[in-house]
Amino acid sequence: MNIKVVTGGILEKNGKFLLVEENKKECRGKWNVPAGGLVENESLIEGAKREIYEETGCKVEITGILEIINMILEEINVVCFLFNTKIIEENIKADGEEISNVKWFTYEEITNMKD
Repeated sequence: MNIKVVTGGILEKNGKFLLVEENKKECRGKWNVPAGGLVENESLIEGAKREIYEETGCKVEITGILEIINMILEEINVVCFLFNTKIIEENIKADGEEISNVKWFTYEEITNMKD
């Protein structure tokens, strides 16, 4: 069985959370936290900071671990590390390739989402 390590983080400001709208074929249109696969010779923290920057345009400081999630998807063991963050530089933009939109949501808006 293959293992995939995913890392990312939660960005919060004024009671709202920054989510990204996926543009990849298998999950197009779904809103998610900024996260992605770890690359070779990269630490979990470096990977989280890189993915957050690539997907949102924001630079962050990692302030702690929020959650570790493990799931089996099509014979791939996915282990996801989500971190709490502090925004250092906010320059929100979507890359247009993997991410089609970046937007702030309240907790209530997130819990009312269908997916």
